[in-house]
Amino acid sequence: MSSNAASPLGLPSDEEIGTLMRVFENDLAVLEGEFGQNVATVTDIYLLIARVHIRSYHWLRSTSSEDKRSGLLRSYTAASSLITGCLAYDDASGILAYSPNILQRVIFHAAYIVFKTFNSSLRQFINLDDAATLIQKAQALLHRVSAAPNDLPIRASNILADIWKHRDDDLSERLRDPELSFPSHLTLSLTYDAAWRWQMQRARLTGDSINNNGSTTARNGSHDPPSLPQELATPATFNWDLFDDLDWNLACDDAVL
Repeated sequence: MSSNAASPLGLPSDEEIGTLMRVFENDLAVLEGEFGQNVATVTDIYLLIARVHIRSYHWLRSTSSEDKRSGLLRSYTAASSLITGCLAYDDASGILAYSPNILQRVIFHAAYIVFKTFNSSLRQFINLDDAATLIQKAQALLHRVSAAPNDLPIRASNILADIWKHRDDDLSERLRDPELSFPSHLTLSLTYDAAWRWQMQRARLTGDSINNNGSTTARNGSHDPPSLPQELATPATFNWDLFDDLDWNLACDDAVL
């Protein structure tokens, strides 16, 4: 998925991506079939994660087509299955308290897929009330995987809440097919898109500007992180320094969120 020398991002052509996605999904379906009906909880969660990851590549396709739209809607379905599946498993066994970091990242990733679909022309093909509920469920999941006050899952949940709160800021988005601000050969592009969107929202509300590296510059020239609305600024010691510079997205092997 990243070896095409003719593309600046290394991506195959849109037609090749569609073909590869079908191959990958068929391979995953075969793998799921090999596990059978009595698949362990942890294994099933990883299979749900794999489906979200595979279908996320549809977001990197550059041209609009019916095949791409179908792929984006399948990614929405995968995101929905992950969120509802994790919630059901945790209600039954409390497993999320022992989950690895990858799960919090994929939950945020899945929730943002739901948001992007809701806030695009594809919203006509989904149940909007269900999408809103999925966002709430994702926030609840991030709180359940939290290990300490003000840790990364809590910050991610608050960013998600802030993005969702401002979903009506640009209604013209809902007339267009969804697209990413900074596509790359990694599905991390969705997380980066979410962080950039959040930074832009905060800058509009505070009158700050966004620098080339993604950090914010206040009107007084300082580089303080943008402030949160009062209803989201909990606990009182909430520290947003980590999110002031978007370099955190690429500072480690895996996506931070």
